[in-house]
Amino acid sequence: MPLQKGEKYYVVNDSNAQWWYVRNMAGQSGYVPTNYIHKPNTLNSFDMSDTHMQVLLFA
Repeated sequence: MPLQKGEKYYVVNDSNAQWWYVRNMAGQSGYVPTNYIHKPNTLNSFDMSDTHMQVLLFA
């Protein structure tokens, strides 16, 4: 999945330590390397379709 600096991503699956399955604000999803993204200082969790996801930022 192509990443955009400053874009917010939601973690859908973080079971792999090196690759997380994420979704962007436009609804596109894919795997990204965990060393390319970071959790913001104030992390909010959202309940979307009974799946808890975390907001991440591409730095």
